[in-house]
Amino acid sequence: MGHLIDRSPEASLIRTTLIAVLIAVSFAGRVLSPALATPQMMGLVANKNAVPLQCQHGDCFAEFAAFCLQPERASPV
Repeated sequence: MGHLIDRSPEASLIRTTLIAVLIAVSFAGRVLSPALATPQMMGLVANKNAVPLQCQHGDCFAEFAAFCLQPERASPV
């Protein structure tokens, strides 16, 4: 009668690695997936000074203070 499960150290390492990869992919899929909630209206806080635009490798961004105009909705993550 043959064995259905290979108990060698190499097979055990492959199984452990496969399980770790599957868990990592599952976790990454949940973390990196786009938000599924509908957009929320936000209000920007006025600033009397110019807000600098920061660019790195062709990607530009600026940081603003904001508040939610829909307090009955949950805060975005």
